Amino acid sequence: MNTRANEPDPRPLDYTVQPHDTLADIAQRHGVTLQMLDRANPEQQLSVRRLAGGDTLSIPPPPMSATRPLTADGFAPTFASAGTTVGVSSRIGGVSRSWEWNPAEGSVKGAVEAGGALPRLRDPQLAVAAGASAEQAVTRGEDGRYTVTLTRQVDASATLEQRTPSASAGGTAREGHRVSYTVALPEGIADARAAAAAAARIDPLDPSTLPVGATVTLNRQAFSETSMEASFERAAARFGPAARSSLLEAEGVGYSITRTDADADAVQVLIGPNRALEAYNGIGLRSDVATAMLGRQDRLGASELHTARFDLSSPDGQAAFGHFLANGEIAHRTPGVSDVARIERLDYGSAARMDLGLGPEQLRLQAQLAGPENTGTLVRTTFPDGSYGQLTDLRYAQGVPLRVEQRFDPGGNELGHLRSYQFTVDTDRPEYGMVQRFLGRNEAAEERDMAYFVNSALRGEFDPANGPVTPGDRVTLAFDERQMSALMAQTRAADAAAQGGPRDWGWLAAREAGGQPVENAEFAVSLARRMQNDPYAFAQGLHHTARGADGDHADDRIARIDATVLDRQGRVLHGQPQAVAPARESAAPAADAGPTRTAAEGGAHEVVARLTEGAQGGPLAFRQALDGIRDTEYGRAFQERMEQALKEQQQARETPAQRQPEAPVMGAP
Repeated sequence: MNTRANEPDPRPLDYTVQPHDTLADIAQRHGVTLQMLDRANPEQQLSVRRLAGGDTLSIPPPPMSATRPLTADGFAPTFASAGTTVGVSSRIGGVSRSWEWNPAEGSVKGAVEAGGALPRLRDPQLAVAAGASAEQAVTRGEDGRYTVTLTRQVDASATLEQRTPSASAGGTAREGHRVSYTVALPEGIADARAAAAAAARIDPLDPSTLPVGATVTLNRQAFSETSMEASFERAAARFGPAARSSLLEAEGVGYSITRTDADADAVQVLIGPNRALEAYNGIGLRSDVATAMLGRQDRLGASELHTARFDLSSPDGQAAFGHFLANGEIAHRTPGVSDVARIERLDYGSAARMDLGLGPEQLRLQAQLAGPENTGTLVRTTFPDGSYGQLTDLRYAQGVPLRVEQRFDPGGNELGHLRSYQFTVDTDRPEYGMVQRFLGRNEAAEERDMAYFVNSALRGEFDPANGPVTPGDRVTLAFDERQMSALMAQTRAADAAAQGGPRDWGWLAAREAGGQPVENAEFAVSLARRMQNDPYAFAQGLHHTARGADGDHADDRIARIDATVLDRQGRVLHGQPQAVAPARESAAPAADAGPTRTAAEGGAHEVVARLTEGAQGGPLAFRQALDGIRDTEYGRAFQERMEQALKEQQQARETPAQRQPEAPVMGAP
């Protein structure tokens, strides 16, 4: 049976304590937590006695979360677009047609709906309809790779409308199915036409048709949608205030397959259930020939995916992949199968939108203008040994994205020395037009300034030579706990030294003066949350902090900001890479844990209930940041329904004996 070298040796390791060792040092050196050391050495009573040089400790194997790279795999199950769309619609003879173009996503969407009012029911009027839509997009990402997306939807609806001389109100109920098919192609595709042709040759169930580095994602959902609209008209102008709201809930299964760059004979597969909620609320003005509404669009998605790597170069791997396709099961530690894990993901999004319409219903021009969007993603990867890693991504409008990386042992205790705060700074400025250039904007000069700001702050020099950042680069600044604490102290000092200027960070000193110290996580989130922190302002702010960190902005000294700089591929350009616990040479593999069925019972319910409860090491600052994005009436109702469903499922599975409360264990932590 094949084993992978990055699976921890299940046997403990004996370690002789040195005179100057501390438990924290020993735990960090071996990639374990203090709680793991305590459980592995019950006779030592580590919580109540001090170690002495020469003592022997049993070191448990490091958790898989400490030895394996974390992944942001998975996909958002929501279909709603956050981009601006423009188009035209018409309604002639009971048939509605529409066409939309999304410039940012490069998508074109067409829809047709046919129906009519039911006879002998005129006031209120009831109409039924059936429709279908199709959308295609070919986009080129920042990395130069093309993505082809096809979306199909079929639905049926019923609309009830009531009209009076001064007002009208109506509601629509819609149900249907929708499917999204996405192909992310590898580098080297010449143009959009070649990308569409390459995507058409791929069969998502036949790995041999996938180019190396390609990913195919298929997401199928059943949905139900309710919407309401009301307007009040002035008799003379038939023009007045209006309100519109809609709520769509969807549930389905997603599937993704990747032919990895690292091993062309292997594929990485993800599959599992997901749920989505898409809501819109808006108010504005409406008449027979014009509409203008300002509203907010919220998106919430939850998914639970099982993932594994299949080695298709071996008969065992081919057989395991065939079994997976036939039965939806992934067996742990079987030949040809590796990197088995469970991925739970939450996606939040909230954006302002303006809906505009001009013309009668026979031929109407329409546009949806997208405003800044706040987004958050939480991805938790649970490994077979019970340990897990967690990635939290936050972005507020056009601010600098923040990613926080955390790793936990099987007991839910965080390996704090492996936590990382990562800010992605893109120094590539947009190409400005004639008007912007006339007003003094110059993208080349701004790119040079941004690179200078970052290089100067990182090197502690006013005129840095050979800095790690080149104008136009996109880099990641990574901070560990020690480095983030140092940055917060430098920021506090620089803010206090600002003479007569705004005190952007005065709240830090105020909190500490009140006996409430600010944690690193809260400070990191505040850096990402400041709405004025676009990449240029963020880079300029780092330089401002470095200049004033010694308490004086006017002198010629500049303090170095300690951080690790990574390029797009994750290579270290500056600083030291964060240490990850080394994996031991694997001995005999553990017993097979049995197959995992991908469509786990209650999967999507458990995702929301578990990941949003904030337990087991999730910093409060991250929870609050995600709540700030998700905290809408629809979002809270969605979570409550899912948690209630989970509770009912658990009660149905329990036996009467299991419902009896357990006696507490004395001395348990």
